[in-house]
Amino acid sequence: MSHRGESRARLAERRRREEESRRERERCQQVRDRISTTVSKCEEQVRTMVSEGSASWIQGELNEISQSIKSHPDPKDIVDGRVDSAEESVNQLLARAQELRKLAKSKKLAKRQELDNREIELKALLQQLSQTSEDLAHEQFKERMVALIGQVEDAIAGRSPEAASSHDEFVSRIREISRTIVGEDDSMQVEENARNHIASSLFTTMREMEFTMDNPRKKDGNVVIKGRLPSGRSAVFNIDISGNMEFDFDGYPGRECEKSLDQMIERLRDEFDVDSSIIQRDWKNPDRISKGSKGLPSGGSSRSIGGGTR
Repeated sequence: MSHRGESRARLAERRRREEESRRERERCQQVRDRISTTVSKCEEQVRTMVSEGSASWIQGELNEISQSIKSHPDPKDIVDGRVDSAEESVNQLLARAQELRKLAKSKKLAKRQELDNREIELKALLQQLSQTSEDLAHEQFKERMVALIGQVEDAIAGRSPEAASSHDEFVSRIREISRTIVGEDDSMQVEENARNHIASSLFTTMREMEFTMDNPRKKDGNVVIKGRLPSGRSAVFNIDISGNMEFDFDGYPGRECEKSLDQMIERLRDEFDVDSSIIQRDWKNPDRISKGSKGLPSGGSSRSIGGGTR
């Protein structure tokens, strides 16, 4: 007697929302840490200009930047909803300080009274994209961010007709794509964390049901959970990133595999906050197949382990 199937699993909605909130809090804290680092770099630029004796060339602008640095809010006091705009502001401040230092050292302030605000904005954007790329968790999104960084570098070097003809639209487009990449990276991480919880919950549930468990392993991007009972019966679950589970029960007499599966489902729901519903379940019993049969009926089951407040 064997049983194969397929199932879909995901965390209950409450746990999923908690996971998403936790990820957003962690991201905002990473941004605050970057803001602190960038403010320190701004302060270092000012100290360097003073120590080099070049501050007198840009005294007015330097005073403005020094005042802006002092008035910038403490990163610890910035609420989550404003950390991104605060980071944009401090990155522009650093880019301006760096440009002022170049101008002061070259003594060309008289020929260039106003800084090129477009170049400053592009440099600030480049710095933010580079920092954001380091925080991405998945290689495919890092690659997409690198492509964006290349576009901004081309714009700074004067190789981008788009940036030259419509600077504001170019910057807005780059920022929007960057936010999309970050959102997709976070969503994938939430899905992976959810799948890991489902897999570990299933592993614990089967072990409590006296299965001897193999170590979980990955195959073709899926997590495989396998266990055997002393009687020789076995159960294998193959869980993909979306929570879809294919399962295969082998060695069970009659409908015992169905009872065992239902018991697992109840424990997952009651003990681990993982909801589940069968999409498809096919059973096969070799003892009941006539000798004239051309082949065994396909076994398979699809289970959706899903969310929702219980």
